[in-house]
Amino acid sequence: MSDKKIIRVLIVDDNDLVRLSLKLALRDNQQFSVSQASNGHQGINLYQQDKPDVVILDLIMPKMDGIETYKRIIEIDPRARTVILSAMLEKELISTALEAGISSFLSKGEVSMENLPGYLRDVYKGEKVLSPQVETLLTKLNV
Repeated sequence: MSDKKIIRVLIVDDNDLVRLSLKLALRDNQQFSVSQASNGHQGINLYQQDKPDVVILDLIMPKMDGIETYKRIIEIDPRARTVILSAMLEKELISTALEAGISSFLSKGEVSMENLPGYLRDVYKGEKVLSPQVETLLTKLNV
């Protein structure tokens, strides 16, 4: 992969402030272009329209949660690269996400303007990406 490749990112989160913050975090980095959706239904439609390289999904959203959105995107494109970005780090939710096939999971409390681009480049490359808090919870779950 060339470092010059522009990675197309779709942010699906019901919180306007979170979407704007993520977009701003990537704005000055010329390796990313960003589209946004405020719910899972819009996210699926934008995925079909734009075919982004990476999808950032909130876990808890009205109408359609991140896990269901993930499942529908994977039906459209089994090679879709997705990452859950959530403040909800409950063991049951993480286990459900993993059982659904999600392999990358980040805590909103641990993502910053500095580390977000690296996390997204890793997801784009197909790597499993877990923030430290999520790794700790998974260790406790013996996953």
